[in-house]
Amino acid sequence: MPTLENVDEWLEKNVQVFPEPKVITLSNFKKKDFGGEFTLTLDSAALIDKISFDNWPLNSTLIKIYLPMFHSPLGVPASYAAIEITDNTRNLIESTLRQAWKDGKLSDSYSEKIIV
Repeated sequence: MPTLENVDEWLEKNVQVFPEPKVITLSNFKKKDFGGEFTLTLDSAALIDKISFDNWPLNSTLIKIYLPMFHSPLGVPASYAAIEITDNTRNLIESTLRQAWKDGKLSDSYSEKIIV
């Protein structure tokens, strides 16, 4: 079984860390009953994996995003975020999605550019 140090080293090499961007773009939405997913672009870097979000309880203002995860890296029974974004970036994304949901704008054609 790998040690915690082995896992930390693997995560250090494989987790993408994004500093505070100047522009955040949310696009390519796929809306579902209780949330959906979208493409996140930070400055000019479009993330390959979709970002998931949910709105539970339905029609609340509790929208949260979920970043892509590594599941059981090196066989360790745990999951870790595959990317790191700043708290401010997360807050801006979630507040934008909350407002769009409240305004009835969130649909498959929705996109938003946020200037930080």
